[in-house]
Amino acid sequence: DVLQKEYNGDLQPLMKGSLSNLVAKTFKIIAKKRVFIPGKFANAHQQACVKCALRANEGLLYPLEKQFVFIHKPPVLVRFDEIE
Repeated sequence: DVLQKEYNGDLQPLMKGSLSNLVAKTFKIIAKKRVFIPGKFANAHQQACVKCALRANEGLLYPLEKQFVFIHKPPVLVRFDEIE
């Protein structure tokens, strides 16, 4: 089958799990790039991010395992070891 040959069996015709995990896994396999997934952080509204502003841009800040991702145009990746 095509899935077996192209993706070494990593993609299946039927996969189970949460929609967000399935989309992330599919993107990772097809694009062959690392996908960032929010960790266990949740704000008071049970969301994986907080609203914040970076310079004059308002956006969403996602705490990950080893870094923050600020989502706006353009997205900004801030590694914990870069923070003083």
